[in-house]
Amino acid sequence: IKILGPLACIFAMTSKGIPGLMASWAVWDFLLLHGEHAFAKNWLYALNIPMLSEKNPDGGILESEIYIRLLTCMIFAGIATATKRTWLALYMGRRTFDHYKQKLENLMINIVLIAHIADLALETETPEFAEALAQCE
Repeated sequence: IKILGPLACIFAMTSKGIPGLMASWAVWDFLLLHGEHAFAKNWLYALNIPMLSEKNPDGGILESEIYIRLLTCMIFAGIATATKRTWLALYMGRRTFDHYKQKLENLMINIVLIAHIADLALETETPEFAEALAQCE
């Protein structure tokens, strides 16, 4: 939380699930499989298996316009869903806080009172308290 900030952490937490997987898979796909380098052409090229070499082309799927649009839509859908979930979490959190604010304040006052009473109870077990009690009798 200290590094990214609370809003970025909430965004990361709410992006879990299928939309987050779609967006992250599409980003990795763009980074690793898009372009003209050997890894993009065939990501198992290092195994030296004839079926997994440049002799067996991919058919141009990775460079097709539909595939790029699909990946772009996946990224947009993942980010839009995470943004919606983040906004909804913040909105519902504010509403919940406003609804229970007074009860929470009363509870916190009672907790502080119980803590003070517990501190006083601990002081009764000290030797100084026993001496002071003996002087009062």
